[in-house]
Amino acid sequence: MANTSAILGILVIVGIVGLIILGVIMVIWAQRRKLSSRDEMAAQMAFQRLTDTAELLERVRSLYMSGRSNALRIEFAYWRKLGETTFYWFSLMDDSGEDSTALGETMLLAASPELSVPRLSVFAMPEIPGKVGGMVENLLDMVINKALSRGGLTRVDFPEDEKFAERFVVGSLNDTAARTFFDDRRRALLLGIPVPAVHIQAGRDMVWVQPLNITSGGQKVELSDRIRQNIELTQRVMVIFS
Repeated sequence: MANTSAILGILVIVGIVGLIILGVIMVIWAQRRKLSSRDEMAAQMAFQRLTDTAELLERVRSLYMSGRSNALRIEFAYWRKLGETTFYWFSLMDDSGEDSTALGETMLLAASPELSVPRLSVFAMPEIPGKVGGMVENLLDMVINKALSRGGLTRVDFPEDEKFAERFVVGSLNDTAARTFFDDRRRALLLGIPVPAVHIQAGRDMVWVQPLNITSGGQKVELSDRIRQNIELTQRVMVIFS
């Protein structure tokens, strides 16, 4: 009886260990499958894997609106050239807490020698009607002001352009440079951006566009389509900023 119990105990232990090993194998297989699928999708969009992300990470940190920029990590990155512009598609992680926090897997930063932009952060505010809309707008305004403060940016006002001031919140390191940059032409063109809410960060030769609600008829948008839409939106912003 004792021998039988010992054998059963060994079998239980072997079974548990086997399940753990199987679970680890399944996780590794799923990760490799995800990586392979992402590489295939990137290749279809003419993106190449970026093996050395150090330069890109420095670019991202220079535009990131938080004192935690040193805790940022790029999980994966791809790049492609369109004319003189280099587009970087990447996933961004924040390692400042006990666990890493994913900040987004469709980040898109563009760099072009045709750009010369002062350090800017631009938020397009969504139009929400009614009392609830007013409350939401006030809350967003508080959040944006806090984000600008964390990034060391000063809010820039445009009292001469009521429509622009209602739709956009602009932060900059240099009030005068920002007001000069956003002349009548650029303000008018920005008002024509086709998405209700977007966050644009720019500086020197870089533009980082983050649409906050890309949708298509209420349906889920595939990752590849979201990236293509983001490229088109980024190109549109670059034309305005160039």
